[in-house]
Amino acid sequence: MDKNANIWPKVITVDKNIVKTLSESTYENFPNALKELVTNGYDALATQVNVSVDLNKKEITVMDNGIGMNSSDYEFYLRIAGKKREKKESNIKQRETIGKFGVGFLSIFPFFKTYQIESTKSGLDEIMFATIPCHKYFSDNNSQIHVGDIKITGGNRIDKSQRQNHYTKITLSGFTKISEEFFFPNTELKYKLKSIKNPKYISSIEKLKWTLSEDLPIQYEDVRYNEMFFEYSKNLPFVVFLNEYKLLRGVYANEILDSHDGDFEQIGKIKFQYIICTDRKPVYPIEARGVKIRNINVGVGEREKFENETVGGHSRMQQLTGELHIIEGLNDLIKVSRDGFSYSPDYERLKDLFARKLRMLSKKLEDEAEDILSLDKSKIKFIKKLNPVNVTSTSKSELSSQEKINYPDNDKVKDSDAKLDTLKKTLEIGALKGSTENKKVAKQPDKIFEISGKEFIVKSDTWDYKNELFQACKIDGNLLIINTKYPLFHGRKHTDVFIKLHVYLILKFQDGLVSQSVYEQMTNDIITIYKGY
Repeated sequence: MDKNANIWPKVITVDKNIVKTLSESTYENFPNALKELVTNGYDALATQVNVSVDLNKKEITVMDNGIGMNSSDYEFYLRIAGKKREKKESNIKQRETIGKFGVGFLSIFPFFKTYQIESTKSGLDEIMFATIPCHKYFSDNNSQIHVGDIKITGGNRIDKSQRQNHYTKITLSGFTKISEEFFFPNTELKYKLKSIKNPKYISSIEKLKWTLSEDLPIQYEDVRYNEMFFEYSKNLPFVVFLNEYKLLRGVYANEILDSHDGDFEQIGKIKFQYIICTDRKPVYPIEARGVKIRNINVGVGEREKFENETVGGHSRMQQLTGELHIIEGLNDLIKVSRDGFSYSPDYERLKDLFARKLRMLSKKLEDEAEDILSLDKSKIKFIKKLNPVNVTSTSKSELSSQEKINYPDNDKVKDSDAKLDTLKKTLEIGALKGSTENKKVAKQPDKIFEISGKEFIVKSDTWDYKNELFQACKIDGNLLIINTKYPLFHGRKHTDVFIKLHVYLILKFQDGLVSQSVYEQMTNDIITIYKGY
């Protein structure tokens, strides 16, 4: 046993710069700090952790059924100045240890005034207990804090009834200002409507549930995900309850667009599994959009879209959600804050791979949405999809027989670039065929448009709107021709409205209800008034 194990009071052994870093915490860090206490239970081989939040008492308890601690273990627990944690071994189950820096339990200090702990190991009659005055580690006047001068009281008490038990219970008491801000947020501040940061959208307790569920090494609510990411099934059962509510990882879309081949895929030293899904509508809450990176089954940072500032935005990116499990290759590069990884060429390649995947899947969803809208007779949204007047459309049966590209059957090939190239070819096959075959054959049927009880075949053409009576559209029998050079048709948002307005005016002109001079005046006024659109 450590010779200092039964010497009380104790002190924390820590680099003073760590306390300074913690003092800069914000209320948004609170769930991540609490997560560190829960994952301590995971590392202690617990199968269950119970978290209780009492807002009236301003108190939180975290209790796990892990192997527990004695005084000697606790002495080591307090030595957090960069000490690397050793992997715990168990004949029952093998878990890769999450904690490796020894600073996790410190992260909760800025949020509470007092930190109490009691713990025991199986086969012992004594229970170790201690109280840490968290508030003393932070100064309001920026004066130097000597952490070695702050005493931690505690000791051991005998309780033979607990001899067969093993557990650790932590009680956090007294909210500080930043924890008050988390649990009792200012509702007058403006947030995005369906964001977990918006207190009008989600309560603080529900926000805590959501954030813990995102990051903890627990099961998914969708059994398909549990089966797909089987690599860490050996770590289960690990169950976490918050106020008696069982936490499960959320699944925010059901249709699988892309996933790993075989057991895993590989880039350099990085082995990974992944899945990207959609429901073809925006994902909510907005924080669930993008890909969640998990290292040894624990969430790392917020969800990623891997977007490059030099690349334009993609409108359907908000419809994508996914999971990226790092099996091996990045654990030594994880930052102390656990919100990202340090630089490595392999990691840069991985990020680039998923940036391309998300861009192409977003484009695929956008193209599919355009195809669906093209069948709507009440709207004309995408002029670029219209067939020119000198092009003959294909039939729907001809469309369905377009060449199909399948993924290669090569489960042994672990590099995802091959699969990504195939996905790219699939999305571009229509464009490739159109560029190499007869230019006078269109890639889709003619658009049909209905207005004022009349149905038109819609085509596109180009003319100088300034020198024509009909600036935007022309009607020839059942043919409606759209001018692709008309300025108000250059944007998507209002194109349909302006087309309908011009078609309506032409029909009234043809019926003799509007004179030519009035028609000319109105069309000139439209392009002047709405020039900014």
